[in-house]
Amino acid sequence: MRRFLWAAFALSACGGEEPIDLNGDGQSDRPGSVTQIAPVHPTASVSGYVYDVATGQAIEAAAVMLHATEMHSSTTASDGYVSFQGIAAGGQALFEVVAEGYLAANGTVSIPSQSGDFPSANNHATIGRIGLMRSSALTTTVYGPDLQGKSGVLMSLTVPYSFVWNDGFRGEMTVQATSGDDGTLRFEGAPDLSALGAVIWSRGGTARFHAHADDSGAGVTLQRSYTEIAAQGRLPLFVRHADELLHTMESGNSLRMVHSNVPDLVQRRQQIVPINVATPVQILFDRAVDPGSLQVNMLNETGEEEVDMEATFTAGGRLVSIAPASGSLAPDAEYNLYVSGQGLSGSQAWSGTANIFTAGDRAAPFGEGNYVVEWEANNPATDRNRDGQINGGDDIFVHADLPIGLRRDNGQSGLNGALAQFVFMAEIDSDPTSIVFGELNYEENGIPVYPMAYFVELNPGLGILYSGYTTRLRLRLPAAVTYPPNSGLTVPIKMMFDNPNLLSSSNQVRMPDGRALTNYEIRLELP
Repeated sequence: MRRFLWAAFALSACGGEEPIDLNGDGQSDRPGSVTQIAPVHPTASVSGYVYDVATGQAIEAAAVMLHATEMHSSTTASDGYVSFQGIAAGGQALFEVVAEGYLAANGTVSIPSQSGDFPSANNHATIGRIGLMRSSALTTTVYGPDLQGKSGVLMSLTVPYSFVWNDGFRGEMTVQATSGDDGTLRFEGAPDLSALGAVIWSRGGTARFHAHADDSGAGVTLQRSYTEIAAQGRLPLFVRHADELLHTMESGNSLRMVHSNVPDLVQRRQQIVPINVATPVQILFDRAVDPGSLQVNMLNETGEEEVDMEATFTAGGRLVSIAPASGSLAPDAEYNLYVSGQGLSGSQAWSGTANIFTAGDRAAPFGEGNYVVEWEANNPATDRNRDGQINGGDDIFVHADLPIGLRRDNGQSGLNGALAQFVFMAEIDSDPTSIVFGELNYEENGIPVYPMAYFVELNPGLGILYSGYTTRLRLRLPAAVTYPPNSGLTVPIKMMFDNPNLLSSSNQVRMPDGRALTNYEIRLELP
């Protein structure tokens, strides 16, 4: 009877469901007979969500790449979600999210490593919420010191973040551009400032512009608030000037001049830089100028004549070009400029003044011809004793062909300290045996001593524009000079600007281009 029962149990076991292989040794195992282990190569799933930072809306068809032991790729569904299956568990995986019209995002995600009882409920990872920022090409212009577009300038733009990962701003990024022939810089793949203005405003941060070293100067970095840039919705204009990088970022409520091709309008300096008569005066401002508010006055050296000027506006109204309405400026001449204007934004106006010198072909202020001599009988400014004839003590004014003079290191006029002398090349008194103070051979204590030539700078109508340069010199005739009236004498004299007994480096009389004056022989036609 016992044998029958055992046989019946065996038949029942053979006729039931076959036990599975629980330990992976190829043999069937009854439940509880072996210890269950995890697979040799466990896998996990990974998911994530992609959205537009500016709108908060899900992004469909964004490409998501996951680099684990091998590369996996997928795209987001219409609801912005993406998922991966069969990802090798354990370690770190790199992910990258790319969508057309957006900046890329990337990071790392930890894939859980499974052990112990299997199956496990913890074999899932997530890359979280990825917010993409819209991209665009940002353009601007870089100018040289002459405010002409400068080519070949390599510029880098670095922004503090380019995507959002689980509500954290990440991804500092740098884009580069090299300026073209007209100075245009085009940064491809940059943040779309117009779409991201509100995002950047709430987040802040610092953006960096770096002009790489070139023939203009050393490399220079400009740091500005990313919020300010986003608020303006565009990149600033730049001027590459030596080791400086000037910019048109707006600041406060005042219209601000960034740069001008007239150095004297930027800062008064000892050195004057003449401009070509065909070159317009250009001024770059930090914001657009109201054309109706622009006032321009251009006067000649003495202020007796005004040149009619007209202005044109480019670069979004920030670059103002001013030129004569008809004709052109005269070469080798001095002009006095006054400009004022109001910005379209902001409440405070700007004004500036400058002395403008035009370039020409004259090599010296005194050439080979007879010069204009100013003397008027019975005029107390010239005929000081009002006797109707030229004699000792009278003043004669000589007008040079181009401005000469002196500026101090701070750009202020140095005419009152400039030293110049004149000397007669021939006897001018009635007694040929005498020596007149001012003749070529006059000496005191063995040292040549000659009368001074005084520089006369008239008020050009704008008193603050005294330039330190003039075309008018005053010669006071020595007291012993007598000369027959109405004889029409032509008197040769020497203008002396380099007497080492009197001059030093601080009061050297110069031409506008910086060259020091020496000695010049001229002929005065006396009335």
